[in-house]
Amino acid sequence: MLSTLKTRGGGRVHRNKERARRLIATLAAGLVLALGMPLAATTVAAPAQADTGNTNAAVLGQGARPFYVYVKAGEYLYVKTDQKTDYIRDNEGKDHAWEPIGNTFGPAKSDGIWQVYLATGNPANPVGSWDIEPRTSTSASSGVQGRVWTNQYYIRQNDGVNATKVNLNYWMMNDTGYLYQVEMRGFRGMNSTIAANSVGNKKSATNCSSAYRSVDTWSGLESTLDCGDRYRIFFSKPAADLPATAKAGNRTMYVAPQPLTKEELNQSELTYDPSAASQGNFAGTFTSKITERFQGNYKLQIDTDGNDSFTDAKDVTIDLAADGSGTYKYVWDGKDQDGKLVPSSGKKMNARILFDKVGEMHIVQRDVEGRDGIRVTLRNGDRENVGDTTLSWDDRALSTKNRESVTPNRDGRAGVDSSGFVHGWEYSYSCHEVDEDCGAWGNNRAIEDWVSQKVSAFAEVQAFGGDPSIAIEKTADRTSYKAAGEVVTYNFHVTNTGNLDLENVAVNETEFSGAGQMSAVTCPTTTLLAGAAMDCTATYTVQQEDLERGTITNAAISTGNPPGEEPVTSPPDDVEIPATDLPAISLLKEISNQQAESVEWGPASQFQVDQSLDYRFTVTNTGNLTLNDVTVSETVFTGSGDLTDVVCPVTTLAPGESTICTATYTPTSQADVDQGTIDNTAIATGNAVRNEGVTSDPSSAIAVAPHTPALHLVKLADKQNYVAGDLITYSFQVSNVGNVTMKDIVVNETEFTGSGELSPVVCPVTELAPGANTICTATYTATQEDLDRGTIENAATSTGTPPDGPDVTTPPSEVEIPGVQEPHLTLVKTADQESYVAGDLINYSFEVTNSGNVTMKNISVEELAFSGDGELSAVTCPADVVLAPRESTICTASYTTTQADLDRGTIENAAIAHGTDPKEAPVDSNDDDVNVPGAQNPKLVLDKSVDKQTFTEGTELTYSFTVTNTGNATTYNVGVVEVAFNGTGKLGDVVCPAEEVQALAPGASVTCTATYTATLEDRGNLDLLRNVAVATGNPGDPGNPPLQSNEDDAVTTPEPFPEVPAPAAPAAPLAVTGGDGPSPALVGGGALLLIAAAGVFTFAALQRRRQAAAASEAGDATLVS
Repeated sequence: MLSTLKTRGGGRVHRNKERARRLIATLAAGLVLALGMPLAATTVAAPAQADTGNTNAAVLGQGARPFYVYVKAGEYLYVKTDQKTDYIRDNEGKDHAWEPIGNTFGPAKSDGIWQVYLATGNPANPVGSWDIEPRTSTSASSGVQGRVWTNQYYIRQNDGVNATKVNLNYWMMNDTGYLYQVEMRGFRGMNSTIAANSVGNKKSATNCSSAYRSVDTWSGLESTLDCGDRYRIFFSKPAADLPATAKAGNRTMYVAPQPLTKEELNQSELTYDPSAASQGNFAGTFTSKITERFQGNYKLQIDTDGNDSFTDAKDVTIDLAADGSGTYKYVWDGKDQDGKLVPSSGKKMNARILFDKVGEMHIVQRDVEGRDGIRVTLRNGDRENVGDTTLSWDDRALSTKNRESVTPNRDGRAGVDSSGFVHGWEYSYSCHEVDEDCGAWGNNRAIEDWVSQKVSAFAEVQAFGGDPSIAIEKTADRTSYKAAGEVVTYNFHVTNTGNLDLENVAVNETEFSGAGQMSAVTCPTTTLLAGAAMDCTATYTVQQEDLERGTITNAAISTGNPPGEEPVTSPPDDVEIPATDLPAISLLKEISNQQAESVEWGPASQFQVDQSLDYRFTVTNTGNLTLNDVTVSETVFTGSGDLTDVVCPVTTLAPGESTICTATYTPTSQADVDQGTIDNTAIATGNAVRNEGVTSDPSSAIAVAPHTPALHLVKLADKQNYVAGDLITYSFQVSNVGNVTMKDIVVNETEFTGSGELSPVVCPVTELAPGANTICTATYTATQEDLDRGTIENAATSTGTPPDGPDVTTPPSEVEIPGVQEPHLTLVKTADQESYVAGDLINYSFEVTNSGNVTMKNISVEELAFSGDGELSAVTCPADVVLAPRESTICTASYTTTQADLDRGTIENAAIAHGTDPKEAPVDSNDDDVNVPGAQNPKLVLDKSVDKQTFTEGTELTYSFTVTNTGNATTYNVGVVEVAFNGTGKLGDVVCPAEEVQALAPGASVTCTATYTATLEDRGNLDLLRNVAVATGNPGDPGNPPLQSNEDDAVTTPEPFPEVPAPAAPAAPLAVTGGDGPSPALVGGGALLLIAAAGVFTFAALQRRRQAAAASEAGDATLVS
């Protein structure tokens, strides 16, 4: 039978451009999330159909990636779609080409699973159709239903205010073989997915245990592919000839296995492996081996008290999930659900894995905006005939915020009969974008419904975790012993380190090296619960033999009996206490003179020649070990004769025992009396075990001949005063003023204030008989620091050693020498300029030299006189400078010269230096000055001009005299002096601005004027009118000698006289009317003479003008006549 679905668009919903954009984005996001495949940014699903898809026109697209098709050997696969096909792969893994017009592939070489992977969601094909079916032949009528399935199905419907409802019908089966028919009424999913597996939504992102509740999109808890295989979704009832498994390429996949039975689950295995670090607790690894067909939730139950019940308050239940891999490990940390270590019951525990559900299926519908209800019916297994329709869900964790419709019943955990369709909610079109938390109940959510079949199967591990053990820690109340009779208390800390209770607990000594008898071990109890501990004790009294032996060693073990188990014994623990060896011997030496006034025994006695001296030596064993080979040895004896041998009555001493040894001496030499004392020092020795050569402290007795030793010291110096570098020789006269010879004479400096090093004191002799003396000497070179301080003080004592008694030291003898201080400073002042002009910077240096013989400080320079017009900078000296004799320092100051300084011609500067000597007294230097002359360069320039170039008689000419100070010094009393003028008239006085000519600064100018009225004679002479002048002034100061500028002239040209006209032709003679007039000849001759004279005059004038012009161009100042 041909199973074909053609889906076409039925009516177009009008939307604005923004709604279209949102629809495309929603579709792309839905595909990415639902199908787990990367898509283009704006893909739109194309219509799709499967074996028995939905024919409602409101379904714009439906599809899967991929479709699986079971094809038998010799059969064909028919695929027709207007979508691009990613691949069509046969059961041997070979890919086949595809054409949109439809293809028939085959025949199949063997039974197996083919895969059809469509590019669902191609935006170029929003509406389309496809057919997928196996065929027994190439004929279209040979199609077989119930052989096409997928793992996740995508549906895209039209939206809008009145979205069309559709009814969906699927068959779902997983590897456990349970088949459910799933019917959804009034389905409205704009971009939604339908999937089913054995876990559904998860407890956490990393835990594959079922959460058993619906969750929000993007929560991280949605059902994923990594928690077991998804159920197979068939589009019609699975065909009866489907095998349990089939090949798809090189892997075998479940297709339609028989339902998993309780018997198969009962064959599961559970083992336990304790952790290496689990001593004292129950941490370990449980390994479950379960048939690979089982996927879903199961429980690990631990009977912590070992009473064969798994539901007591202290028992532990852990929810786990199987993903079909078959072997599962769970590492238990020994803690209960509250995170606390499971308390030991003292018995072994039991554990089991419990299967109370089988065929568990979680149907997850993602982003479904509306649904009238769902019905799920079991179609095989133990309840196939019953057709169980029990369904569960839990929407309580979902918020109702911004939801326009909610499911009427949010809590269906107890199981609800779904035969009448349940768990629906109203559709809402208020919003449906993937990032909006609003709209209908299922919008942006993964709504979950689940079903399962009850079963009771388990696998157990009995009596695990039993790890009996016991430990002992032995200690003593001391780390050593040092005396017989000490009592040592031993403590035995016994701990039940296992997890089982122990009875008949005891402590047994396995080794004891003490010379005496240790008491019995006493324990507070003989029963120890798991993890419990107790302290047992015993005592021992130290014997002398233990001290001689050196150590007491004690080892013990603890034992106990776990109920029904073999006894356990701890490893031995021992304590070794070393003896503290304190071997010691003491000696007391005493002397007695039976012929002296006092015959008592003591450390000293007086004597005279030939009086017998008796010595006794009391030797005592003051240690804790027996001493053998006890002897007394003389270490010091100063008598001039021989002491008798020391005799001891016994040579072995137990601790605390004593013996008295004796010897005698008779002084027969005057030398014994001369030396004043006879010293006698001895030691006692003995040998102890482990300690050879035990020796006492020395003990002495002295015989005294009374003496009165004394010394006298006089100290002198060879100079009365000093300066730095002087060599001073000190003399120390030491005299023996006592009655005994003094040896080892030395002179000790007790006080010396010199800053340098005094030479060692040298004495020519170091032994003085009574009344004798010697002179010792030392030298010292005075330093600058000594001179600065002002004095050198020296005190000394003399010490000598008498024949007996302590050294004798004289009272101090002192000498003080004053220094000759001569403080003095010298100042030399210089300038870095030999001359200056205005604006020059002059740097002054003040070299201050310590010309005295003591150190000077607080150096400064004071200006006494300064003639500069401006401000001299402060004098700066190096900070905190200190000058030793002959040392110098440079202080500085600077000054910028002014025009007034240059005009004055010199800058004078005088200064004095100050300082303080070592006594803080002020010291002044000589005055020193420096005079810097100004580099004056006075100069005046005169520029003379006239206001007219030509003149006639009566023309007034104005002469201007511009005087410029081109030098560098101010010029005073500026004036103009005429030196040449060829005019025939009187030239006016030169007039200058009064204030400006009094002081003309460098670069400044002043203009003076004079006037002159030209005469006819000046014009008639036909000469150049020339005026020559010079400027004068006093440079630098009005009293300085005058300065004269260059000569400069000004010339003016006279205007020529008019031309004389030529004589006219002779006129007709006039009628004579009376008298005799001049004759015509006379009149004509006069006219000719005048014309000739005028021509000569004119030529001469022109000639003079040419000469004057040439002379002016050549700069000739000579008057032209």
